[in-house]
Amino acid sequence: MNTRHLIPILVSIQIILIIASFLSLSHFVNEHTIFENSVLLVSELKQHSDVLIFEVHKYVNGVPYADPENSIIHMEEEFNILKNGGVSHNLTLNPLPTKFLNAHNIAQTKLIVYTNYVGEILKEENPKFGFNDLIFTNLDTAKFDTNGALDYLLSLMLEENKIYSKNLLILQIGLAILNVGVHVMVLLIILDLLRKQSEKERRLEKLASIGELASRVSHDIRNPLTTIKGVVDLLTSQKSTVTDEKDIQRLELIKKSVTQINHQVEDVLDYVRTNKISLEKTSLLEIINLAAKRVSIPDSVEVSYPEKDYTIRCDKLKMEIVFVNLLLNAVDAVRREGKIAIRMKSVDNFIEIQVEDSGPGIDSESISEIFEPLFTLKQKGTGLGLASCKNIIEQHEGTINVSNNPTTFTIMIPSNL
Repeated sequence: MNTRHLIPILVSIQIILIIASFLSLSHFVNEHTIFENSVLLVSELKQHSDVLIFEVHKYVNGVPYADPENSIIHMEEEFNILKNGGVSHNLTLNPLPTKFLNAHNIAQTKLIVYTNYVGEILKEENPKFGFNDLIFTNLDTAKFDTNGALDYLLSLMLEENKIYSKNLLILQIGLAILNVGVHVMVLLIILDLLRKQSEKERRLEKLASIGELASRVSHDIRNPLTTIKGVVDLLTSQKSTVTDEKDIQRLELIKKSVTQINHQVEDVLDYVRTNKISLEKTSLLEIINLAAKRVSIPDSVEVSYPEKDYTIRCDKLKMEIVFVNLLLNAVDAVRREGKIAIRMKSVDNFIEIQVEDSGPGIDSESISEIFEPLFTLKQKGTGLGLASCKNIIEQHEGTINVSNNPTTFTIMIPSNL
């Protein structure tokens, strides 16, 4: 994935994290606020308990508009809302957590005793003279017990509220640290990507300049090489002209050296050529066979070819260059004695082609750079062969990668390009 696509993804991840943090914090704050509403309601119930006995005394003394019964109804409603959740005084409450139900039930039981005493007073036609001081003493005791139970419930809820507040602070600090940490990490990654992209662009500019020069030099070298090879082939074919065994060996050495130089020249030219691919329906097995004919494969090296053929649309000449390079690398890796296996199969909408060799493999430090231009493990290599392979495969909207144990180059190329 290139930098242009990766940076927006990283920024998107950062934005998603910020939104997720905000939503998490908002949810926790909302839950905390709703719980605080329950705490407020318990405090109000204590006040209503005090108001109730005040209303009873006003009722007994014949004060107009005294309405203890309404206070009782109001308190019972608020007790139910506290337990089951709902809306009280425009405040939303959730159902009371299970851990507080026992204390709630005790307080509600005390309230029933309290309201029963009030009910007895309300039934009396002339309450001012119908009750003695003992009734009011019991009423005061019931109110005290109710308030005590409410105080106990309130103390439990205040302790829970402290935990809520502490957890909220921890959450705020944690999310702040997480967001700052991720922000710094994303920033460092983006800066590193930009640095690598800048280095890559500088390298490409440098390679372009070198490539232009190398292309001209390669063309200049190619013509003399062709002449030398032609003369050597002519001398080798005329056995009557060259009879000395040492001279024949020298000619073979010259021929081998010319072939090696020619391969290096081809590597340079293949890499610097930037012309568009010319697609045509072609047999992959045919391309592999043509490539194999261009590579000098010793008789001691065992090569197995795919049993099944596939036809795809590709640039035949450029794909041939890919397989020539892969076969040359494989032959060089097995050191004139070993096995090379070429396999093909269909995978979804791609054709998978593998070139495997029984060589010693590629060291772990080098394997990540194997497709980089000018990187080579050979003493006489140009470092452009595999870079050309990568360019060509990517022009075909495919991928190429390498794995060890055994060394295997895997090409994935679209079957319906």
